[in-house]
Amino acid sequence: MTGSFSVTAGFGRVCRCVLLAGTFAALACASTPVPEPMLAPRRTDVSSWADVEATIDEIASRVPPDRILVVADIDRTVLRPVRFAGSDEWYDWQGKLPENDVRAECLFTSLGLLLELSRMAPTEEVVDDVLQRLRSTGIQVLFLTARNPGYRWATERELERLGLLDASDPREGLPGAGWPWVRTVPGLARPISVANSVAMVAGQNKGVALRWILEELGMAPEALVMVDNKPSNNDTVASAFSGADAELWLFDYVAQPRADAESEQAEWIARWPEAWRNLRALTMPRGQPGVADCPNG
Repeated sequence: MTGSFSVTAGFGRVCRCVLLAGTFAALACASTPVPEPMLAPRRTDVSSWADVEATIDEIASRVPPDRILVVADIDRTVLRPVRFAGSDEWYDWQGKLPENDVRAECLFTSLGLLLELSRMAPTEEVVDDVLQRLRSTGIQVLFLTARNPGYRWATERELERLGLLDASDPREGLPGAGWPWVRTVPGLARPISVANSVAMVAGQNKGVALRWILEELGMAPEALVMVDNKPSNNDTVASAFSGADAELWLFDYVAQPRADAESEQAEWIARWPEAWRNLRALTMPRGQPGVADCPNG
């Protein structure tokens, strides 16, 4: 059923809410009393999704499961690449090079191609079981990734292949949503997209994006759990939700490196110029759109 009414939202504002059908319906603004503001955000390092689940189980003993929202980063939090090229480490590696050192050509173009062509694996074997158990109790899970919306197909493909994708659409019942739901957010320079419980924010402030998404969808969780391998992303969420009328739990996820990660990284760095030339020749023949956009052709 779809309708609308005015209530006091969980973030201390009066909003015009949309009753949403589908998986995120229970998190829409409701006529239940607004909870009292909580203490400062709880924050901790964690290296296992089992530990995250244990904390969420404790939260669910006090908060109805359908009023809990778990927000999870994707890269190095839920999924990891099976090789160095295309990983967070591969992308970040070049920013640490001396100014006069050789960098990969067409970084964004090559990243998109590598995501399209590569497979990923869970950061831990238990990830899919944990997320499925959470969803089975009525807890909502939203993926919040810094990936560009243009990488949606490859992102959803791997999440679906590994049994992690929730095909329910949080935008169902939202007037004029369209597909994909792409919006320009106040304070952010580039559009973001939301569909199939995956929000893609194009490397921008996750806290600003997440708060805007929840307000736009009329969602007011009583407990918000954020899991991300980059502390800077959790910093933005802590700032954006400062003073919010909800429990805020921030987990700085520390992914365990593979035993061969260091040697593989050195090999890929040495081989990258040749690998990129071959990849470009295979996927972008001369004269095709995209090649001319790269500064080194």
